[in-house]
Amino acid sequence: MGIGDSKLEKELGDSIPETARLYGFDNLGNTCYLNAILQALSFTVPFRENLLKYYAALKQEQKLQGGAANDDDLAYALAELYTAVQSQRKRVGSFTPRAFVKLLRKSNELFGSFAQQDGHEFYNYLINTVLERIQQRDFRRAPGAYLWLGAEVFVGADRRD
Repeated sequence: MGIGDSKLEKELGDSIPETARLYGFDNLGNTCYLNAILQALSFTVPFRENLLKYYAALKQEQKLQGGAANDDDLAYALAELYTAVQSQRKRVGSFTPRAFVKLLRKSNELFGSFAQQDGHEFYNYLINTVLERIQQRDFRRAPGAYLWLGAEVFVGADRRD
């Protein structure tokens, strides 16, 4: 722990890994439903880690091929958001998901207003959109394929011996 640690960081002490980031998301006009889902998914470690692998693979692909930006890719935007949070120096704090919310509002008219929305509808839309996008990218041949992401995290892997 450093000199500038917050009261929460001091209370947590060594109970959480040094690499963990405990960040909330700032409300951008009735985005509580969104913030809760983003927060829950960020702590679904297999989902977050594999989404970050997807992000890294896309960044590598862009570098090699001089590819275009992923301006309409909600999976990429979500991975960018989680990357930004994970790269924060402080272990606790809040983060404003402005770019993600802007893309969400652009990509689906249901979430285009500042009206209160249903968390369940957002969750379904986000998970379906992310998994579809990852499947479209066809990472099946890449090491550490990403297609298992939805099945293992949200359906459950077959653990029989």
